[in-house]
Amino acid sequence: MGATTERWRWVDGYEGLYLVSNMGAVLGLPRCGKDARELKDAITPNGYHQVTLYDQSGTPTRFLVHRIVAKAFVGGYDVGLEVNHKNGNRSDNRAENLEWVTRSENELHKCRVLKTGHRKPSRRMFTDDQVRAIRNSTIGLRQLARMYGVSPNAIRQIRNRVSYQEVI
Repeated sequence: MGATTERWRWVDGYEGLYLVSNMGAVLGLPRCGKDARELKDAITPNGYHQVTLYDQSGTPTRFLVHRIVAKAFVGGYDVGLEVNHKNGNRSDNRAENLEWVTRSENELHKCRVLKTGHRKPSRRMFTDDQVRAIRNSTIGLRQLARMYGVSPNAIRQIRNRVSYQEVI
């Protein structure tokens, strides 16, 4: 099997500002005196990679990397469809590992391929170590909320021991 050639396309809705590759990289083009650079991604509490893109007016919006890649490189997109990682690895955002599926197809994939699913979904978004890190952090609520992809109120509830009371 030969090596895959990296290809680049415009990010939908951000043409002229950002490029995405079929290998899962997102590139910000030069503007406002900044050089072109590959964006650093953040990991959401459920393991997906996300980036923040800024429109022409400077308004930030967070996007899941696998959805950006799939919209650019995987045919079959339709409103309401989800992106499935064929190999189950949420960090593998290569176009060849992604496909558009319905919600029920995604659930079937979890059961058949990943041997998970058909269980009541866990409401826990954070590991015990993450909860301890949030409680011990001197970083502000909003910045922590952005880092973890949740609301500032979720961070406040952890810090005030309203949620995750059992974590010491």
